[in-house]
Amino acid sequence: MWLTAVSLRRPLLVIMAVLALMVFGAISYTQLPVALLPNTTFPYVTVTIEYPGAGPREVESQVSKPVEDALAGINGLKHISSTSSDNLSLVFLEFKDGVNPDSAERDVQLKLNPILSTLPSGAKTPDIAKFDPASAPDWDLGVQGNRPLDQIFQIAKDTIVP
Repeated sequence: MWLTAVSLRRPLLVIMAVLALMVFGAISYTQLPVALLPNTTFPYVTVTIEYPGAGPREVESQVSKPVEDALAGINGLKHISSTSSDNLSLVFLEFKDGVNPDSAERDVQLKLNPILSTLPSGAKTPDIAKFDPASAPDWDLGVQGNRPLDQIFQIAKDTIVP
């Protein structure tokens, strides 16, 4: 109600306020940074443990489950899941946004070290890796033709790559 009363009593004040907002909006719009692919980090860490000669159930009970239990208390952990198959355990850790992937990887290593002695003797040393989807290629290109493979490779290297 007060805005209507001010608009009727002082129309020039309202017009100047609206024009000022439009000018500030136009200036702000031109200064706004726009990125097609902004720099983002995805805090994902994977733990891969090989256990040669073991079936999926053995891998799950003797490797995946103890590793999950040990890593469940890490700060900033959003989700943990694992996949157990013949000879292999994969544990996926997703951290909350804002968690530094490097520090997450160090935290995983620190939590894994105490339980390494409890893993089966046949299990190999865990491989801990950060996963960064931004480092994946944007697209892949396949080339084929009716020429020998070495000629196709040379054509792709000399013509398509540059």
